[in-house]
Amino acid sequence: MKINELFKMLNEKYKKFFLGCFVTLSFLGCFSNEVVNDASTNQFEVLGDKSINQESKLFDDLFNLTNTYDQFEGTAFVGSLNGQCYMVLTSNSQNDKIVKLRYQILNYVQGKVDKLDETYTVSNLQRKSKNTDGLKLNKTDDYIDAYLFGSVKGLKSSINDGLIEDISGTGDIFFVLDSVNYKLTYVVSSMANWSFQGDIDLNTNQYIEVKELFTNQKLSKEEQNYLNQPQVSTSDIDTTSSEIKVEENGVKYNYEGRIDKYPIRALINWGEGYHKEGTGEFIIPITGYYYYIKSGVPIEFEGRANGPNNVHIVAQTAGGLEVIDYEESENGVINGTWKKDGKELLIEMHSID
Repeated sequence: MKINELFKMLNEKYKKFFLGCFVTLSFLGCFSNEVVNDASTNQFEVLGDKSINQESKLFDDLFNLTNTYDQFEGTAFVGSLNGQCYMVLTSNSQNDKIVKLRYQILNYVQGKVDKLDETYTVSNLQRKSKNTDGLKLNKTDDYIDAYLFGSVKGLKSSINDGLIEDISGTGDIFFVLDSVNYKLTYVVSSMANWSFQGDIDLNTNQYIEVKELFTNQKLSKEEQNYLNQPQVSTSDIDTTSSEIKVEENGVKYNYEGRIDKYPIRALINWGEGYHKEGTGEFIIPITGYYYYIKSGVPIEFEGRANGPNNVHIVAQTAGGLEVIDYEESENGVINGTWKKDGKELLIEMHSID
């Protein structure tokens, strides 16, 4: 069914820590589901913020944001043990940049849970690129390209609110931004037998704040508007409205064509149309993906159409926001533009019938 035919149907339904680090106890066999430990020398290169003042400002900016959010909540991995942990950022009178950690670990010898409070200084915090510098974490597909990376060094520790002692130990700290689940995640890892991780759930405005800090640039008005749009549930999508073909590798598509000179295929799904409250404008939500035939990797998008000659879809990728505007003829031919970071290319596709 072509989009023109959908617009002939009027439907009135409206759709739409304190976290801890290793203490001087003897534990064995640590692992984290998140951290990929690598004995090789850290190969990260500084992209920017090389001066101490810039490094300090980056931490301070992150502190000022997270200080107004919930604390990080997650898991401590110490030896073969793990337990709930919390983390916040802070500083002391010497202006040290600090992660303040609290976690609980079961003491098998005494049959009780020990509470540990620790502080670690943070240094060399800098912006990194997942694509350029790599990222030594598992399951990184949902993270934006930019992330923060630094070093930690042990400062103070106490067990069960007891004597405060100096501690040693060093490791790495990562801050990554989940673009799918809107979470700010941190990971502290070491070549020793400990690692820690946790996250904060973000609302849309908080996500925008953190992304601008990570990328060191303001989001465009268009991207901000896109992020503030109500998201369309996949349960609202009618996939029976399109003729769908399946490639040999199992990827479905119902359109094919090209962006500039690059061959593509796409799966475009039209949801159930509704009348916009106040204006009566008839809108059809759109979801789907496109992929370059050479790579075969789907790039998910969503958007809306308020007429066959006014279709607007966007794709939030690790490299930034892609915007596609097109019109579709009655015989299923699509012509429009693909835009990203100021670059504009022609897009042409036709439906598969």
